[in-house]
Formats: sequence, C-alpha cells, structure tokens
Amino acid sequence: MRRCSHPETLRAILVLLCVSPFTFARLAGQESRPWPAQPSTVYPEARPNYAFARLPDEPLPSPASGWQPPLNELPAVPFLDPSSAACDCWPGDTSCEVCGSLTPPGSLWNWQTPPGRAPAVRGFERPSNFADELHLDFLARTFYLNDQRIEYFGTEATFGVEAILAPVFRRTCGAFEFELVSELYLNQPYDRNILVDSPIRASYARNFDIEPFEISQLHLSLRRDDLMMTCGKMTTPFGRTWFPLFTNNRHDAPFIRTEAILWRETGLLLQWDPGNWVFTAMVTNGGPDQDANSSKAFVGRMGYDAESYSLGVSVKQQDGIGSENQKAYNNHLGIDARVAYRRWSLSGEWIFDQYGNKKSGLPLTSITWERSLYFRELNKAEDESISGTGYYVDLAYDGGRWTGHLNLGQYFPETIGDYRHDVNNTRAILGLVYHMTDWSQLYGMILTETGLDNAFELGPMPRGRKSNELLLGWQFTL
Repeated sequence: MRRCSHPETLRAILVLLCVSPFTFARLAGQESRPWPAQPSTVYPEARPNYAFARLPDEPLPSPASGWQPPLNELPAVPFLDPSSAACDCWPGDTSCEVCGSLTPPGSLWNWQTPPGRAPAVRGFERPSNFADELHLDFLARTFYLNDQRIEYFGTEATFGVEAILAPVFRRTCGAFEFELVSELYLNQPYDRNILVDSPIRASYARNFDIEPFEISQLHLSLRRDDLMMTCGKMTTPFGRTWFPLFTNNRHDAPFIRTEAILWRETGLLLQWDPGNWVFTAMVTNGGPDQDANSSKAFVGRMGYDAESYSLGVSVKQQDGIGSENQKAYNNHLGIDARVAYRRWSLSGEWIFDQYGNKKSGLPLTSITWERSLYFRELNKAEDESISGTGYYVDLAYDGGRWTGHLNLGQYFPETIGDYRHDVNNTRAILGLVYHMTDWSQLYGMILTETGLDNAFELGPMPRGRKSNELLLGWQFTL
C-alpha cells in the first residue's frame, strides 16, 4: 500500500477545489450543455458505490513480453453495457457468468446520469501520486419544457440547457479512506423580464430567479471499516429514491419529494454500516444551504439495504427553518422500501409531514423566498404546525434501448379551512429514455396532477393552477 503523505493529500484537495471553478468558467462560455438524473448518491451511501458497470481487472501482461505500463498510469478497465450482454439478466445476478461481475445500477439513479445505465467512458479518470482515485464525471442536456402549472406566471413554455460537473477525489491512508465529493450545477437563468404586475406574481418571482452556478454537493468523508463521518452539503439521508430525474431542480419527482422532503442537507453526518445494515445520524442546518437561524435539525435513518431489496425508517425534527418570525416547519417521519428482480424495480416512500409557518401575521404576498404552488406557507395557529400524509409507488424497467418508469403518488393535507391548501393532490409521472448510445440519450417525461381553479385570482377573470407538464430532451454524458 502506498505511504500516505499529509502534505500531498492537502495539496490534492486544494488542486481539486481550485481547478473546478476554472473548468466551469470555461464550460459556461460554450454553447453546449448537460443532461438529467440526480447526482452522485452520496446520501451518503453505506459503501460508496458509483455503479459504473465494468468487467473485473484482467491480469497485466508479463514484463517478459516487453510491455510496461505508463508511469503513474494504470491500464484502462473495459466497460460493459449490460444491454449488449448475451443474456437477459439484471446486472449483479451472481448466477450468470456474464452479469455476475457487474455493479447493479441502483445508486446511479441518484446521480444525474441516465437511469440505470453506465457511461461508456468514465470521463476523466487518472490515478496519480496523490490520489488512489481522481475522476471527473460530466453531464449535459438540452430540453423543451411546457409546464402548465406555472402558466399564470408566463414562464410555462421554454427551451433550456443545464450541466453537471462532478469531481471526486479518494485516497487511502493506512486504515482510513478519505474522500472529497463535489457536484456542481450549471443552470441557464430565465429572462429577467418576468411578469410581476400583481402582488401575487411578485411574491413568486424568486421561484424563477435561477442561480447560474450552484453547489449541489460538496463534502468531505472519512471512513474506517464500518464507520464513516461526512461533513458538508450532501444528499439528505432521509429515505431513499430509486427513480430517475431529468432536471437540475428536480421538479419532475413525486409530490412528497418536491414539496416536503429536502433533496440536500448541510451539516455533519455519522454513519455505522455493518453488513447490509445502515444507521445514519446527521445534525444539519435544516435547509440545503447556510442557515438563517441558530437552531439545528436532526435527520436520521435506520435501514437494511441489500442489492435486491431495502427497507428503512427515517426522521427529521426541528423547530423551524428560517429567521425567527418567519420560521417554517419541515419535520417528517418516513418509511422507504424497494424490491428488484432482473430488469424490474418497485420502490416507494410514505411520510407523515409537518409544515407551515410557525408564526401568524406573515402575508403570503410578503414572502421574498421561494414559494410553494400548493400554499404550504400558511399558518394554522401560533406555534402549531400543519400536518399531512403522502406516499408514492414507482415501477421502473431497464431494457436494452429503452428505460422507463411509472410513478403514482398522493398527498393528503390537513383541512385548515383554506380551499387553496386543503385539496388532496394526486400526481402521476411517466418517464422514458431511449439510449442512442451509452453516452447519448433522448428522454421524455409527462406529469399530470390535481389542478385547482381560482388558485391565484378570483373575480371576473379567475386564474387557477393547471395540472399538466411535458418535458422533452437530449442528454450527453462522460
């Protein structure tokens, strides 16, 4: 094993942090852009698994043959597309000689890469004198979006582009494994000439103020055997998701994921994962970014995660997110489960949810941060949360050229006497991906849910929230 030099490790981390912004600055000046799904699965995982299907390492040729590997470089490991295998097995099926050595795609669905697929190449990957593993994953997409739910704001139909850059550094020092994971988004903003001709439209303006550069994940991890400590911004440990995503803002997901459970948390995570058991505890800001209040949240999960099935229980508890007089509840108790057989996967989540503004007296039109289209910022009573329950079930299939999933979920809010809030929501999602190659895909998504007449305006010209969304795109990855 290579001796570990702490100055070398620190230098490696500094190089990675310094190179990423300059790489993004160069990419931002180009016209081409990235594609869908949800970034590297560091929720964090029990055992970091990037799900890149590959054949086992082949023995190196004998030095007697005259062959010598390049200095500081290992021979490339061939990649195998599961769809090209001469069998119909699910990757990871140990009963099959062809597929038995492949990594199941499960966690890859929590990356923003093609659902259940492995890139034909791994982007930039080069072992060096300061890293056991240093690679750079890249994703680009261009799309057309028609979301009739936001037709009232005039932003419902648009072409757009997005990108993801995900450098990962990993090094082993004795019994310890160090890891630096980053996931950086490039987003195309909306035109600044957005309709704000009424207090209601003006209060939703922040929803369309897209950050061109976004830190989706950036965290440091230290692992020894079954114990792991992670600090930074990462995928929430609450629950598990196994469905693909096709947007950086992840609005093409079930209701409980877009409106209740946060995708990212920032804080300190501790995890113990003996065998297939995973016990995770995290102290977080409560929101995805830096905190606006001194109180902190607890997020935890206890689960059993095997290759073909998993079951877990999660909890999040805090007195509210945001400044003292503007705090909003974001507490949940949840159950997640999944079973997989060959190319099929069935997964789902259920939550008991607490939300709403903690204090009374805050008009919705005075909100300057992002608002919910479902009026979840209402106040029920002083220092009392609104409650609700919700679930979804997702059926996914990973074929050869085609990959698809069908998702159905419902949410049942507590009745508080405001018709804009009290309507039950039923949401169905159908997503399809056509794999042109292992690195280029065409995709489409249709979402339909419960609409609401007169959601935004009453009177002689009532305006409501419509119920349909269409997304079509082309994506590319390395």
